[in-house]
Amino acid sequence: MLQISKQVDYAVQFLLSLSNMKEGSYLSARECAESHGFSFLFLQKIITKLRHSGLVAAKKGVSGGYYLCKTPEQISLKSIVESLEGEYAVVPCLQQISACKMAKMCKTPSLYAVIQQDISATIEKYTLAHMNSMMNK
Repeated sequence: MLQISKQVDYAVQFLLSLSNMKEGSYLSARECAESHGFSFLFLQKIITKLRHSGLVAAKKGVSGGYYLCKTPEQISLKSIVESLEGEYAVVPCLQQISACKMAKMCKTPSLYAVIQQDISATIEKYTLAHMNSMMNK
């Protein structure tokens, strides 16, 4: 079954929280973890990946915290997934053909490629801005 991982779910919740903050405001990881009931250490690991991918940055200091590096319209679900889990693929062989011992006799690569293309296009179109508008209905 295809599903969103807990890591991606937490990242989306964190990024949505950041996207709803006033300009010039910052969110601490601890505050976010406590308000959402997340493990602080797990959230820190997620934030580290989000920082490396350029989605968030931090301001140090007593009144510091995290903020978005891009607008909510520029951050897609696909960019979140890929910043945490690497390039998206429904099956490993679509990332690297040598990952499958059955590659030479497999009949399904074209089917999986179409499915991957559809899923990839769908998660690319859902941005933080779109998610916020869906939640506010």
